[in-house]
Amino acid sequence: MQLLAREVPNENREFMLVVRPLFDPDAPIFQEAFADLKHSAADLLSSAQIPAGWRQALKKGDRVDAVKEEKAQTERVEAWAPAVIGDPSTGTCTFLGAAAVYVSRGRFGRSKVGMRMAPSGTYTAGWEWREGLKPDDRLDIFDTQGHWFLGTVMKIREDGWEAGKDALVGYRVYMPEGTKKDGSGRRHEGWSEQYDEWIPVNSIRLQRFVHKV
Repeated sequence: MQLLAREVPNENREFMLVVRPLFDPDAPIFQEAFADLKHSAADLLSSAQIPAGWRQALKKGDRVDAVKEEKAQTERVEAWAPAVIGDPSTGTCTFLGAAAVYVSRGRFGRSKVGMRMAPSGTYTAGWEWREGLKPDDRLDIFDTQGHWFLGTVMKIREDGWEAGKDALVGYRVYMPEGTKKDGSGRRHEGWSEQYDEWIPVNSIRLQRFVHKV
């Protein structure tokens, strides 16, 4: 930029070096800040990619893919998940393993449905891998601080939250060369058992191994 290219007094050069990244879209501060936004945008369909008449033809009971939002304490995460249309006129749908969710017009209205909803299987093909989770399986976990971590399934319970299957997950990966040991002496890298957490297998906080990390 011309302003930044001009000669400035010596006493101001240090200040200019500090603020320059704020005006440079290629600076790391911008690349990091918009990385998630770019990734999310790349995963969303444009309205032009939705089959003609698809939105108008939706009826109660139809299966769709929709962007689901979940909360982990104060942190939120969004991802595609299978859903069933409740009332197309109001935009109500039910996500697999979750209570009914109201799809607001501002986010799922006619002009934006192409970005936040898609035909079933567009983004959730292979969703069934979750039902097959078992102890020692590795996966990515969204923690309560807003970060994705590599983790391991420790236990599975069939009668979990909302009558579904839950996984006790640990924010660690076991390996012979691990520098830490758990209570049973197994070597790993990551966090101790005190941070283990029960999470429904259909939660979007769980993703395939090294898919998010």
